[in-house]
Amino acid sequence: LELANQGMYATKVMVEAGDLTADVYLGQAAKVRFDNGIELDATVTNISRIADNNGEYEIMVTIDEVAEGILIGQNADVSLLVENVEDVLTVPIEAVYKDNGGDYVMLYTGEGDIAQYEDNDIPKQKAYVEVGMVSEEYVEIVSGININDTVLMTLTSNQQTGSHSLIGGLGGLGGSSRIIGGLKGK
Repeated sequence: LELANQGMYATKVMVEAGDLTADVYLGQAAKVRFDNGIELDATVTNISRIADNNGEYEIMVTIDEVAEGILIGQNADVSLLVENVEDVLTVPIEAVYKDNGGDYVMLYTGEGDIAQYEDNDIPKQKAYVEVGMVSEEYVEIVSGININDTVLMTLTSNQQTGSHSLIGGLGGLGGSSRIIGGLKGK
């Protein structure tokens, strides 16, 4: 992080040529997340047109509003918002599977609490879905399930207390964003 102008903070990040031409533009929304957990809104304010020795381009991301606890020289992760949709049905990316028939989710078809069933006896049904936008965490479901369906999700070993989790009555429409993540700034 550096002081760009009086009261304005910015970070420089390097972007590969393929991402630069298709997905990065002046005025683009970004998120800057610092090592101390603070996340701030930002905007792309400059894009270099000259590549470095690695074939990467430097972009300047200016923080919209500075918060306490942010220091000049601090490291940050920058994510650039590439695409955003609102009021769509989404499920965690771990809940979507793929086979020869396409993308699908597993719907809970039982009554009551899932805890009453052993893992292999959980009543479920495969439901093929049409997916839309995919982010690092969520998948947009365009068709194939409804907002009141209950989706089963297999937990990873570090989340596991039982092997399945419910995403109960998907409950509401959310938003989903496709981002370029993992960019490092200073």
